[in-house]
Amino acid sequence: MQQSVEIDGEACERSRKSGTGWVGVSYNARATDKPYQARATLRKFDGKQGSLGYFYTAEEAAVAVAKAQREEAEEDEATYQPKKKRTRRWDAATTYVPHCTTGPEMPLP
Repeated sequence: MQQSVEIDGEACERSRKSGTGWVGVSYNARATDKPYQARATLRKFDGKQGSLGYFYTAEEAAVAVAKAQREEAEEDEATYQPKKKRTRRWDAATTYVPHCTTGPEMPLP
């Protein structure tokens, strides 16, 4: 179970599996200036995981992940439109006529 911690007003998720301790945050040892990368799966990345940038601390990267996810959720809520009910093309009063009939007009082979 993941734990949520509030940092700078954003609900950041802790992770037991991640070496950084945060969901969506990875450490890049080669990057000496900003070694923590924030990554998230968002609609703007066509549903694939994409980079949100590099940060000085893991906490800053975790805040960036939480903020991006929150903003996308708010956008979804603002643009939500319920699906329209599907209407039938025919009603009970319409009679069903089969496409293939057998009768005097169409003898069996």
